[in-house]
Amino acid sequence: MKINLLLLSFVLVQSTVFAQVQDLDQYNQYPGQEQQQGPQKDSFNSPSNTPFGGGIFGGMTGGFPGMGATKINPDDHPQITVKLANNQSSVKCNLDKEVKVYICPNGDKPVLVKNSPFGFTALSRDKENAPAFAPIENVVADGKTLYAAPTISPGMGMGMGGGMMGGYGGAGAFVKPSDLSTKYNESVMLIDAFFTNPENRSDNSLKTKGSTQYKSIVQAYMHDREEAKAELDRAYNEKSYKVQLFNGQEISCERGETRELTNQERDYQRQMSYQIKCGSFKCDPVTIDGKTYQATMLYDSAPNSMIQGTIHLLDEKDGIGPTATIKKITSPNSKTPLVDVPYDYKKLPMYGDYIKASVPQSLGQDRDKVVTYKDPNFEQAIVYYKNVCKDNKALNDLVDGKKKVLKKLGDLELAEFIQVIGNGNLVGTFVDPKKAPELGCIYQGVFLNAEAAKNLERIKKNIHPDRSVEQTITMERASELFKKAQKMDDIAWKYKPDGCYARAHLMARRFEEEGVRVDKVWIKGDLYVPGTEPLIQWNFHVAPIVYVKNAKGETQKMVIDPSLFDKPVTVEEWDNKMSKNTARGSVVTAFPFPENAAMMERSALSFSSSDPYLPRDSIYLSEQEKMDMANETMRMYKPLEPR
Repeated sequence: MKINLLLLSFVLVQSTVFAQVQDLDQYNQYPGQEQQQGPQKDSFNSPSNTPFGGGIFGGMTGGFPGMGATKINPDDHPQITVKLANNQSSVKCNLDKEVKVYICPNGDKPVLVKNSPFGFTALSRDKENAPAFAPIENVVADGKTLYAAPTISPGMGMGMGGGMMGGYGGAGAFVKPSDLSTKYNESVMLIDAFFTNPENRSDNSLKTKGSTQYKSIVQAYMHDREEAKAELDRAYNEKSYKVQLFNGQEISCERGETRELTNQERDYQRQMSYQIKCGSFKCDPVTIDGKTYQATMLYDSAPNSMIQGTIHLLDEKDGIGPTATIKKITSPNSKTPLVDVPYDYKKLPMYGDYIKASVPQSLGQDRDKVVTYKDPNFEQAIVYYKNVCKDNKALNDLVDGKKKVLKKLGDLELAEFIQVIGNGNLVGTFVDPKKAPELGCIYQGVFLNAEAAKNLERIKKNIHPDRSVEQTITMERASELFKKAQKMDDIAWKYKPDGCYARAHLMARRFEEEGVRVDKVWIKGDLYVPGTEPLIQWNFHVAPIVYVKNAKGETQKMVIDPSLFDKPVTVEEWDNKMSKNTARGSVVTAFPFPENAAMMERSALSFSSSDPYLPRDSIYLSEQEKMDMANETMRMYKPLEPR
């Protein structure tokens, strides 16, 4: 598979990390989005550098009057009195008539106030002399109140959210990040937002015009902006960093060597102001519970990178050692840490719950590792650094260790659990065998929740289809059906990214009209079809099967799938056509297949009657509704077929 390094590096630079649980494999998508997919890995991203809550823009609007603000004509009020929320006294502010901005003396930190359609905004400096929006309590001119701030609770902010001024609301009830990237981004955003005309963003007059006093203040802010950028560049291009772990240990980490870049990559660096460099670091050994481990750090030292710094301990026997989390990453060229995590995210309740729900307890201490190494951000980092770094032993050891851990997961024997949830939707999941009996009753080796057990008569023919009465056809008849399917002009055979569920349902019903017994075969996992261009990637696939009696008198399941083949094939051939990005191959399960199959490092192969349309079908869905959806899906995809 070809890797577009420039595109990947762009994604890494532009993406901001959000602390969240993305159980991609647990979510079974529906028409229009259920098949084509990227890396199908569950993820838990460390919130090491995330401005939670209202964020930067929320902080800016914290200085605004909020809803119902009116714009004034500054020329009508050449002098105003402004009371800042953090200042007991009021300050008199004089209008700079050329730029329509008020200048307010405030000791060595003069305040600039401007009025816009959003209301009044005040730019000043905080205790550390960094640019900051100053919350305004009120604005008075000629004895008339032009603005009075509403009363709000801390953390609520104003306008669009709490952000920097109101405190980090929502999930940000934790602690505001204080790392270098956040500091730089906030400063730049604040300065650019204040000195931009919201009614004409290409107007630079607020930066270039005005009185001598005003220009002097502006130049100081612009100097701060450039100094912040220079500090950031120096810090992020260091060869080595000091790393503090949450267990109290401090280690040094040395960056691996970057391979020689192409001319195209150098052009990209200049255009994007981004340095393509190796982000694999060899670190000092780390000791945990009396045992010492080699340590590798993955860290993309670029502002807002998706790869925020992870430590991986290597164990000669098991591949990957216990987990360690980073508290701080510091550079000798910056007073501010590059990464400064205010809390150990692995101790958060949601992190622990996620681990328990996703990975069987029998995996022991490897449970933490599995979540790390199934994270799509980790996958991206490995792909990116394998491309960018010169031969790197630390990175190679990490990849080998990851394979060992994921093989352990793939080797586990798991139980199947089927639920009826919501509006009668069927959901299958792999679960820890030791926990399965607590979840419900058991039917033919599959655990059912109470609602599924109540509806057993509706669903049992799909959990394990009854084929006690054989209805077979000849191979010649199967080939004839295949050719008929190929000639079904209303089916979008050449549109491969999506629509298998509709194709399978239409074929099944048409074959049945000819008196043929039809079932369906499903596969769920991290799937792709080698040799296709563009590469076909699916998180599940489905096709109809018919029953053929061969020359030996044996009954074989034969798959009719013109999207992949030019003739009927066995289930084994169909399964082998799709490659799996998992440590273990396919395992046969009940239907609906376990949706977390790829998370558990395997693919799930399931058989059902011809009735299910989608894996998460509602048990109350009528046949007419299914046919309507199938026909509509083909009408939608037919024009998208390549010519």
